[in-house]
Amino acid sequence: MEFLLGRVQEGGILLLIGPLFVLIGGLLLVATVVKTVRAIGRRSREIHANGTVVDLETRPGRKGGRLFFPRVRFLAADGLDYEITASVGTSFRTKKKGQKVKIRYELDKPEEADIDSVLTNWFEIVVYLFMGGVFTIVGFVMTLMFWLIA
Repeated sequence: MEFLLGRVQEGGILLLIGPLFVLIGGLLLVATVVKTVRAIGRRSREIHANGTVVDLETRPGRKGGRLFFPRVRFLAADGLDYEITASVGTSFRTKKKGQKVKIRYELDKPEEADIDSVLTNWFEIVVYLFMGGVFTIVGFVMTLMFWLIA
């Protein structure tokens, strides 16, 4: 323990930055696992329907641009028509009016439906995985460098 405290006092706070990055990366990777397990569980409870794009909602984006969110109508298993707006928008028109799309929703919550796509299903999980990996790798490299130099 004295060896560790001596190294930290010699190198100052820099010796703690690497392990802090590893800790943050590890927490992001744990969050990735939790989000993946929840997403798989949610997907197992969801059913699919076919929908039709009826409009493209335009919302302000960053840097003065616009984001397009498809508005979709579909017939749910309960026999009622629902109209939803996609949870993910893009800066270009990926969908056109009249285009057929797959919809996924929980049987008891058709009003919370969303377009079934790779982007809506896995984007957040991939971002967490990427950030967790980057923080962990950078943290390990920084830790090795600072501990070898100090």
